[in-house]
Amino acid sequence: MTKTKEAYLERIMGQINEWKAEFDKLKAKGEQASGDAKLRYSGKIDELEGKIAQAEKQMNHLREAGEKNVRELINNMEISWGEISHKFSEIRDNSESTAN
Repeated sequence: MTKTKEAYLERIMGQINEWKAEFDKLKAKGEQASGDAKLRYSGKIDELEGKIAQAEKQMNHLREAGEKNVRELINNMEISWGEISHKFSEIRDNSESTAN
């Protein structure tokens, strides 16, 4: 494994661990919501959980990939990264507007 690939995997693993910790907090917050807010929140949380699981699978594929496939897998990981970041922002914004 090249140093670049190792460094990237380390960065991604750290980010996934942060996402999981934040996910747990958001999930707990969603469980405290009531009525329609809880339903909306639950759907978004489920979607986010799926995206994080997808990112973990992509990270594992990257770990196992030969050098030829690394660039494509990194590009896919970057797309997932953006989608997950967007979903976290969406949930945070929604929970803040619901709380007010």
